[in-house]
Amino acid sequence: MKPLLIYLICFASLFASAKKKHTSQNLTGIYTLSKQFNRGQLLPVKKVQTKISIDQTNHTILCNVGCNSISGAFTATRNKIEPLQLISTEMSCGNLLDQLEATFAENLRKVNRYRLVNTNLNLLEDEVILIVLKRK
Repeated sequence: MKPLLIYLICFASLFASAKKKHTSQNLTGIYTLSKQFNRGQLLPVKKVQTKISIDQTNHTILCNVGCNSISGAFTATRNKIEPLQLISTEMSCGNLLDQLEATFAENLRKVNRYRLVNTNLNLLEDEVILIVLKRK
């Protein structure tokens, strides 16, 4: 009788742990743009002040890259991100910054997954890293 009782307790314990919900990693924070996918490769972003604020509780993202703002809403669950709905200001910032912003916005629209690695937030399209953000 005791072995059967122990077996049932173990089985119930395994079943209960299998039903636990997978929790998403918390994305909330302030980040800087470290790298982004451009012309077929992941390139470092240097000498440009960037600020990306993510609020996972309110499902919002606010980005300052160059002289424009990009903001929008998102939903993140189990390392997946629903397509970002973005709006942006469209001032001319000069050729280099305009290109940086356009590439960033294009990459951001493609993001469907994320992965937190230490202080980096990698934003991916399937398995391809499009944007690397570094937590401040």
